[in-house]
Amino acid sequence: MIKLVLNYIIVNQGNASKVLSYAKSLGLKGGTILLAHGTINNSILKILNLNENKKDVLMIAEIIDGSKSKLKEIADYFHFEKPNYGMGFNICINQMAKKEMCYSEGDVKMNKYELIYVIVNKGFGEDVVDAAQKAGSSGATIINARGSSVHETSKIFSIEIEPEKEIVLMIVKSEMKDQICQAIIKDTKITDPGKGVLFTQSINEVYGLYQDNL
Repeated sequence: MIKLVLNYIIVNQGNASKVLSYAKSLGLKGGTILLAHGTINNSILKILNLNENKKDVLMIAEIIDGSKSKLKEIADYFHFEKPNYGMGFNICINQMAKKEMCYSEGDVKMNKYELIYVIVNKGFGEDVVDAAQKAGSSGATIINARGSSVHETSKIFSIEIEPEKEIVLMIVKSEMKDQICQAIIKDTKITDPGKGVLFTQSINEVYGLYQDNL
């Protein structure tokens, strides 16, 4: 079965170009690099290999025909098994579009992790992380972004100003997803109009997580 996946690779700032170059050598066509920063609950060891520093988030789409993605080769080459070297995961875009399941055959990690994806106004990303940590999440990646809609765009001297956003990415165990989402909703009132957006997505493959720290 042909599958379309979106690979997310999180590395220390400045390293994404190296990862992208290697990915191209494997036959991948290109990707998008986003600037972000990591956050971690100091009472728990690192779940996402992230601490309070700047990160690059590399997004690469890939078509898979009956085999695993190139993500494992990238993870092995850049030693994601070592702390603070990086991490990678992917989600199946087929699943998002058609409600199909597309886990890699033989992948023991399949269906064990969920991606929680939260979009909020700038400055509120840390509130999301704090709420999630109280419910058991151990770390997150916050990406700076910008939103635009008829309800959000304001004007200064007749110039449209698009409000800045923060995208919070968290990988959690599947059985913890509901309690973490409910904690975020309760503490941040994200379901109120204009507060933000929250959704989840099953993880297809993941590398760079430490089983003992979950």
